Amino acid sequence: ILSGGPSSVLGKKFPLPPSNLFDLGIPVLGICYGLQVMMKLLGGKVDSGSGTSEFGRAILKKTGSNSKIINDLFIKGGGFSVQLGLIYLINKFRFGLSYNSPTWYSFDDELYQKLEVQSEDYSPDIIDPNIINYYEYNFRSPSKTTISLATVVKNMLAVNLDITSKKYSNGKFSSNSNGAYESVNSNLNRSLSDVVDYNIGTELKLGVLSLRGGIIRKNNPLDSEISQIESTTFGFGLEFDNSTLDFGFSESTIQKNHQLFDTGLTDFAALSNKRFRSVITYNLIF
Repeated sequence: ILSGGPSSVLGKKFPLPPSNLFDLGIPVLGICYGLQVMMKLLGGKVDSGSGTSEFGRAILKKTGSNSKIINDLFIKGGGFSVQLGLIYLINKFRFGLSYNSPTWYSFDDELYQKLEVQSEDYSPDIIDPNIINYYEYNFRSPSKTTISLATVVKNMLAVNLDITSKKYSNGKFSSNSNGAYESVNSNLNRSLSDVVDYNIGTELKLGVLSLRGGIIRKNNPLDSEISQIESTTFGFGLEFDNSTLDFGFSESTIQKNHQLFDTGLTDFAALSNKRFRSVITYNLIF
């Protein structure tokens, strides 16, 4: 099967299959660009269309009141995972360890498509293969491990540290068809990396007043997109007889590698985006 792609045989340079492909005596199917290659190598003629590219996403619009586009996708699935954790106290220090196993999902997809349009001769054209495409596949999500350390000093100052490791390389698709997801899993392993995030929080209690602060850093497994998110938080709270009033503020810096163009100048630009958020919460205690 000669599949499609963004190239065109009308260009100066374009990829070609082995020259002896059509001498092997086996059926050959050309799709999109693959069909262009077959026409070019077998003596046919390929002309350009309207001048617009047909590779990638296309927009289909319903123009007539009698036109019907049916594209029904039904997904059923389920999954299970295991969560383990422990807490160990040494004097005023609390050590914690938690593990979230991968979630093993099983999915069943049913896809039904039908197209009905009104022709110029007022007779409807119906494309209905009357076929339900049924897919069964599995997915294993990444696992997560968190190590935490907390302590309280003189019943006034609380400090907490969380370190989380996410194994994105554990993500994997599978099915009963051997090799069906080899390329997908290969792309996942190549484009995703394991990350380590950390969260440091502290709270100082002075009578009815509480002062809070923290630092959060999260890394993205996709190096080609957001590389990391750093947040600094600050807040304070007031305790009353039957209520509490809390104020929270956070400033986040997002480091991102953004691709400006899909073709031509495909280099990534380093962008830095800062966000500020404030939250006010009032709680009633019954």
